[in-house]
Amino acid sequence: MQGALNTKTRRLIVSAWRPTTATAVLLIAVFGIVALVQFQFVRRKLFATAADQCASWADLVVKESSLPSGFSLAAFRQAAIDAPSWYILASDGTIVDIEGYIPGSLGAVSLNLQGVFDQPRSIVSALGERWRILGGRVEGGSVVVGIRNPDQYSGVDERLRANLSRFGKSLSDAAKIKSRETDEAVEFAAFDEIGSLQNILGGLPLRVDPTYLPRIISNGEVVLDGKPYIFAARKVSLPTNVLTAAIYVPRETTVEHAALHQLLRFNSIILLVACIAMISLAATYFVRNEIRRKASRITLTDARRQGEGQHVEFKRTLTSNDHTGVEDGDAPIKVLRFFRKVSPFLPTVCIRHWYGRDIAA
Repeated sequence: MQGALNTKTRRLIVSAWRPTTATAVLLIAVFGIVALVQFQFVRRKLFATAADQCASWADLVVKESSLPSGFSLAAFRQAAIDAPSWYILASDGTIVDIEGYIPGSLGAVSLNLQGVFDQPRSIVSALGERWRILGGRVEGGSVVVGIRNPDQYSGVDERLRANLSRFGKSLSDAAKIKSRETDEAVEFAAFDEIGSLQNILGGLPLRVDPTYLPRIISNGEVVLDGKPYIFAARKVSLPTNVLTAAIYVPRETTVEHAALHQLLRFNSIILLVACIAMISLAATYFVRNEIRRKASRITLTDARRQGEGQHVEFKRTLTSNDHTGVEDGDAPIKVLRFFRKVSPFLPTVCIRHWYGRDIAA
């Protein structure tokens, strides 16, 4: 008896498995498409907002640094710009100013360092600005400090030496120095032995490849120093020089990626729960439907005894045409297949052929 019960259970599961699976797959696919559309919509909105903020910072740098005649270095040097970071590069690659440098965002730098590591040296940049510069060697690279317009300060060389000593003995120490750890008038740069910048503040007259930064940000978001960034760019003219300049303002997008990651995890959990719920509901529905269908099946003897009703109907003939009189022994099977195709959930129908053959579908 236990074996018969197991057989009935297996048959019940097999009969309900196909519609259950089809329904669950359909519902899961619909929910998955909705979740994907939602994810893309949120992603586009998040990064559009980040790009707008980045662009507003770039516009602010231009606005605060411009006079009626155009971009002004003097106005820029005196402006209090409420933006977290920026890069301003002349068209020949000369660094105009950098705030909030991101390692890896600029290529190798070049600077005529002859004599700089022996004693302070005065130079005039390509932008016409006068500098007093001092360099020092550290393990793994070099550090250069400078003061713009040194005539405005007293004890310039002593200040340069004092600030240079704060960068430690290794490049890793120099890369950690922040602006608050040096004098306000001192600007600095730290780079390795091949000239790759590790830390920089201000506009020391260094020169970089002017195509490097535009090239790496040309595809939109870029990963620098292990973090994702987007950049806004603006072109300006330097009226006192034949050079033009480009302003690049970065914005970190780690928060946006974290929000999308959380959304993806949430949608995945919801999808998993929905899958389990959908499969359970579909299985319950189709198993109950199969049980009712099997319960509604009656024998031919019972059908004849009970007469016609909701699930039983008698026909005078099924194998012959009343009008033509032509016999077709396969007609019952064709009819049953037709009804089964139209509605696979109809109760089983039993028809007794006029010569005693039972046909079930």
